[in-house]
Amino acid sequence: MNTSHTMPRRLVATATLLLAFGVAGCSAEVATEVAPAATMAPADTQSQADGSATRAQANGPLPEAPGAPEEGGGPGDTRQISRTGSITITVTDVVGAATSLRNLAESMGGMVTSESIATSANAGSSTSRLVLSVPSAKLDAALDEVAKIGQLQSRSTTAKDITTQVVDVEARIRTLRESIARIRLLMDKTGSISAIAQVEAELTQRQSELESLLSQQKVLKNMVEESPITVTLLHPGQADPANPFLSGLQQSWQALLKSLNFLLIALGALLPYIVIGFLAVLGFRAWRRSKRASQPAAPVAPRPATTDEAAEPPAAKPAD
Repeated sequence: MNTSHTMPRRLVATATLLLAFGVAGCSAEVATEVAPAATMAPADTQSQADGSATRAQANGPLPEAPGAPEEGGGPGDTRQISRTGSITITVTDVVGAATSLRNLAESMGGMVTSESIATSANAGSSTSRLVLSVPSAKLDAALDEVAKIGQLQSRSTTAKDITTQVVDVEARIRTLRESIARIRLLMDKTGSISAIAQVEAELTQRQSELESLLSQQKVLKNMVEESPITVTLLHPGQADPANPFLSGLQQSWQALLKSLNFLLIALGALLPYIVIGFLAVLGFRAWRRSKRASQPAAPVAPRPATTDEAAEPPAAKPAD
C-alpha cells in the first residue's frame, strides 16, 4: 500500500522538475535573442542619423550666426565706441582758417573729408563748413586746436556704443566662413552634376553674404578708429546756425536786403526809359500849347434878338 502511493508522487515531482528546467531554458533563449537586437538598435539609429545629417548639410540651410561670441577672449570684451565732434568758430579770414584746418588734420594723421567755403560775409546765410577726420584718440586735442583758430561759439561731442553691432557682424562672419568650408567639403564628395550645381549655388550665395558682412565690418571699424569733426566757420556778426531764432532773424534780414537790392537794380535799369518818357510828355504838351497860341481867334457871331426885344419900340430921343 505504501509502495503504490509513493510511485505516483515521485512521477509528479520528476515531471515538475522537468517542466521547470524547460521554462528556464526557453527564458534563457529569449533573453539571448533580445540582447543582440537591443545592442544592434543604437547602431542602426546612429547610422540613420548620420545619413540624415549629411543630407541636411548638403541640401538644408546652414545654421544662423550666434548673437554673441564664445566666452573668453571674444571681441565683446572691449567696448566699441564711435565718437563725433562739432565746433563753431568766428573768423575774419575764412580762406586762411580753412588752410589752417587742413594742416591741422594732416598733422594729426587725419584729413579733410568735406569742404564748403563762402568767402563773402554778404553771401546771405551761407556758412563755411569743413569736416575733418582724425583718430578717435586725438578727438579732444583736435577740438582744442580748432578752437584756437578763431573765436569759439559752440562745441559739442557725442559718443555711440556700437559694441553689439561689431560683435554680431564678427560672429556672423565666423559662422559664414565655417559654413563655406563645410560646403566645399561636400562639393568634393558630391558625384552627380545636379548635386554639384546645387552646392555651387549655395556656395555662391554664402560668399556674397560674407563679402557684404566684411564691408560692414570695415565701416564699423572706421567708425571706431576715426572721429569726424564738423567745423563751422562764421564771419563776424553772422549768427550761429545752431541758434534757430538768430539764424532765422538773420535770414529774414538778408532776404529783405536782397529784395531792396533787386528793386534798386530794376529802378536803375528802367531810369533811362522813365526820363525819356517824361521828356517826351513835356515836349508834347509844349507843342500843343504853342499850336493853340498860333491859331487866330474865331469871330464872335452876334447874338440874335429875342421876341420881347423885337416888340419893344425904340426909345424916344429927348428934345433939345
